[in-house]
Amino acid sequence: MTNDPTVAAKPLAEVKLRSVRGTIWGGRSKYGRLMPKATFSRRFQDADGNWTDSHSYDIRELCILSRVITDVITQMQELSAADGGTAVEDED
Repeated sequence: MTNDPTVAAKPLAEVKLRSVRGTIWGGRSKYGRLMPKATFSRRFQDADGNWTDSHSYDIRELCILSRVITDVITQMQELSAADGGTAVEDED
């Protein structure tokens, strides 16, 4: 958890494909523009049957991750466009 008021407490969107998930988080730049960020994880059941997250991927899961990344980029661009900007603007 962060005290940064520009970071959303809930994700703006999630992309799931098999066991891989991409989560899009919202935030605002100092100019008020939406600046989404993404995190990626892989869900699995441990030996006790409990669901947990991992951030490591085997070759098969990397192929799935690459598709999730592509879909997350598309979602981020759509969210930014709906907010009146782009996800790749440079504010310097």
